[in-house]
Amino acid sequence: MSEGILTRCVTNQRCGLDAILSQDTRGRVACETLLTTGLCVVAGEITTNAKSISARLLVRTIKKIGYDDTDKGFDYKTCGVVSL
Repeated sequence: MSEGILTRCVTNQRCGLDAILSQDTRGRVACETLLTTGLCVVAGEITTNAKSISARLLVRTIKKIGYDDTDKGFDYKTCGVVSL
């Protein structure tokens, strides 16, 4: 696993956790982020009264950490996002 993939996974997990806890301090998140070229999958269990994590939030996070070109191996403009 490259450092870049690990950075994307951890950052996406953290943005999801932060989004939940900012709305519901009693929320519980047990999720993993799975990545491959062009695809981000969030899988796990979320127990909360907050709004769910949106694909838009994950795409914004991918953009924020600098993955904006397919030459970098990942591009927020063309990646797919799946929540399981």
